[in-house]
Amino acid sequence: MNAPALYLALPIAAALSVYFLFPFRPRLAIFISTVLAAGMAWFASVLPFDAPITVLGHPIPISGSLSLLGRQFIFAPSQRSAVLFLFIGGAALFGGSLATPRNRLLLPVGWVVLSLFSASLFVQPFLYAAFFLFLSVLFLSLLLSDSTHPVPRGAVRWISYSALGMLFLLLAGSELSTLNNLPKDPGDLQLLLVQLCLGFGLLISFPPFHFWLPDVVDDSSPYSVSFILSLYIGSVIFLLLRFLDGFSWLRMSPDVYLALQAGGVGMCLVGGGFSVFQNRLGRSVGYLSLCNLGALLLSLSIPGPAGAQMAMVILAARGFSLLVWGVSFHALRPTHSGDRLEDLRGVASTRPLAFSAALLSGLSLVGAPGLISFPPLWALLRELAGASASGALGLLLPLSLLLSLAAGVLSVFRFARPMLTFAVSLPLSVEKSRSLRAFLLASLFLLVFLGIFPQIYLPLMANSANAFVNIMGTN
Repeated sequence: MNAPALYLALPIAAALSVYFLFPFRPRLAIFISTVLAAGMAWFASVLPFDAPITVLGHPIPISGSLSLLGRQFIFAPSQRSAVLFLFIGGAALFGGSLATPRNRLLLPVGWVVLSLFSASLFVQPFLYAAFFLFLSVLFLSLLLSDSTHPVPRGAVRWISYSALGMLFLLLAGSELSTLNNLPKDPGDLQLLLVQLCLGFGLLISFPPFHFWLPDVVDDSSPYSVSFILSLYIGSVIFLLLRFLDGFSWLRMSPDVYLALQAGGVGMCLVGGGFSVFQNRLGRSVGYLSLCNLGALLLSLSIPGPAGAQMAMVILAARGFSLLVWGVSFHALRPTHSGDRLEDLRGVASTRPLAFSAALLSGLSLVGAPGLISFPPLWALLRELAGASASGALGLLLPLSLLLSLAAGVLSVFRFARPMLTFAVSLPLSVEKSRSLRAFLLASLFLLVFLGIFPQIYLPLMANSANAFVNIMGTN
């Protein structure tokens, strides 16, 4: 059995199967996708590389290497946790689609991009991962247009920025190959750092390259956006960590961590500042997501295992918060065609569970106390506060995080106020769909329960950083 081939080919086969099954049995297609993705996550966690597996009494050897189109794809034991992270996220997003309006492309596109994300993890040299991430952007952009969002201008910007980001990363990779992976001249080093900063800045939406993110959230299906802003951003973060893990000179360069700090502070301040002045809920959540990305980059600016582990936990909490927001915002849209402040008046009385889930998931995105994102944010604040003795810049790091939290909470409650305005024409009611009610109730419980008892999920998510053996010091 070839492990990389399994995780590259089986998702493609699943994409074809559910595409033709979905028009006839949509719930069955969603159920199969959820179970299969969860099964592949489990299999990645137990897959033996040092011994064959026994099936019906016959030993089957396991190969962790695949040669395809002149490139090597290697599934190393250290990558278990990263694969597990991606496929658990895929299973959660597939399952959550039971509570949203049916989209025939969601499942097949989701499977294709899981295959592409796996390829970005396995490919050697890992610099080619940028190409697979750009292919995933092309497929994910198909989810951004539907009958209610026919002209997604955000998708055009996203594709353009991603193409430029891929080119900068590939250019940096070609420079590294000619310099034997170790630049010695200061001019070469500065040029490489500029190329890497531009490449990742365009992919992750560093200011001033962030304009695609609020546009994508505003112009597109909320659930599709949650798929993109969780799994896609997670794969880009994995690629960034692979760069830090693969090049010791990059990992040891103080300029890299200074760039991460500057990007994190910029995202927190820009996201928090702009979210307060938005009159559309979609754009506001886009800027709240930018604040969350800022916190993630600030965690990566902490050298060593602690930074990588906090980044993985923040990434996991971010994914769940976006999943809940995507479903709850979808549930609010049938009643009100728009998402402006005036359009949302009284919505809490007609969709109380969806309103509650949208409120808590928005607060969770910025790390409000008592919710799932708060424990890693609190740990990050303590780390940054401990480093604040380095001067004004060190003090700015925790301060920007706190300002983004305060601005995010203010922004969420600006939209909650008109939603709580009860009107005679909007009597109190409950969501009619059983699957939607079950999902929203479970989500509300988990957002709070995991915020109070973070020890349930923290170790598992932190272990995802074990894929980066040099950063973790396990090589």
